[in-house]
Amino acid sequence: MKSGEQVSIGIVYDNVGREPALNVTHGEEVHWVNSPKVSNVSPEFWANQLLGANATCDHPTESDRIVAYPSSHSSYRTHVLIKSDSFADELLWREKTLYIQGCIAYETVGAERHSAYCIYFEPDAAKPPEQWQFRFCADGNFAD
Repeated sequence: MKSGEQVSIGIVYDNVGREPALNVTHGEEVHWVNSPKVSNVSPEFWANQLLGANATCDHPTESDRIVAYPSSHSSYRTHVLIKSDSFADELLWREKTLYIQGCIAYETVGAERHSAYCIYFEPDAAKPPEQWQFRFCADGNFAD
């Protein structure tokens, strides 16, 4: 990751139900949060950090409407594109961390449903940045 480059983050999801999910759409919002001003932030800090309400299911998305068939053998993927103008250095120096709130909306059994998610990029001081991982946020994950 270098400043000025575009970063693509893949979001993978499955239909684990018994019916096809119709008119599947998705939407994402990218956010940044400042890291605490300490030299070594524990993973527990980020695991318990409340990042705010996930409102991505409150507004419709303009993505392609697909059918997601139930299967234990196939997954669906969407991408979040981020231009890393200045965030790369702030992220690598652990001054900020990235989190993504998103929503997958679909129809099944005659009703509209939503699956909201929030993931954050865990800045782990014990590992080099290329080994950092996304984790689920403490809030902002729900389904109806």
